[in-house]
Amino acid sequence: MGAEPELPWVAAHASKQRMGPHDNGNWSEFPAGLRVLVVDDDQICLLILDRLLQECLYRVTTCERVVDALKILRDNMDGFDLVISDVHML
Repeated sequence: MGAEPELPWVAAHASKQRMGPHDNGNWSEFPAGLRVLVVDDDQICLLILDRLLQECLYRVTTCERVVDALKILRDNMDGFDLVISDVHML
């Protein structure tokens, strides 16, 4: 895979102060480590979600094809805490 495309919005968003564990230092209330499967046929959407979710300390798996996502889920019945999926994929 080549170099990742530049995503100025992600960089700008990441640099902004946000509410969450960074504000008060109380990580015990932040659900870090959640296992998230993200399914989308748009590579840019996958990249943005991957970066943002990893910044929240989630363990992210991305998938571009529904059939691959279903196989991953079937092979790992308890492998994910959350699935985020595009509902209109080509």
